[in-house]
Parts: sequence; C-alpha cells; structure tokens
Amino acid sequence: MGDTADRTENRSPGDGRDESPAERYDRNWSEVLQDQRVLQTGTQILTEFLLALAFQPALATVSLLVVGVVAFVFVVVVGLPASIISAILLGALIIVVWLVVPAIIHAVRRGKEDV
Repeated sequence: MGDTADRTENRSPGDGRDESPAERYDRNWSEVLQDQRVLQTGTQILTEFLLALAFQPALATVSLLVVGVVAFVFVVVVGLPASIISAILLGALIIVVWLVVPAIIHAVRRGKEDV
C-alpha cells in the first residue's frame, strides 16, 4: 500500500498517469530517442533521393524543376526566413567565386608578369 501512496504523491496534477517522476523521465527519454530515430531515417532517405537525382542524365533537361523541388524541400525543412537568408548567402558566394576570385587571380598574374 505504501507504493500506491508514493505514486499518488509524485503524480503530476492533471496528467492522469500513475507514474513516478523517474518513470516519467524514462518514458520521455524513450519518446525522444524514437523521434530521433524517425528523423534520422527520414533525413537519410531524403538525402539519398536528392543525391541520386543530381547524378541522373536527364537532370539537364529538368534543371528548373529540380531547383524548384530542392527549394521547396529546403523551405519546408528549415523555414522560409532561413531559406531566404541561405539563398542570399549562396548567391553572394557564387558571385564571389565566379567574378571576384578570377579578377583577383588575373590581377595577381598580371602583377607577376610586370616584374
């Protein structure tokens, strides 16, 4: 009878479960682990799909569609504000790699030829 009294005292109000705090922590930990397993599997499947899609020969003909799908998935996964910020940063990185870096390399090579 002492066990029932202890459980009643430790019960959260309005919870409706007859469990001690240690049992509740164990249950919550098990749920967190299960959620992590589901997320890991989903992430692996999505990554494999997008990676396999990138190496398909028909990718060149449907590039706009693929960009749209990738953008949609990115918005769903990280949210609209984070995807907008990421798109801006990616655009800036592309500009730097395609325009600024070649200009710097050209200027450095021209400087070495003058010497």
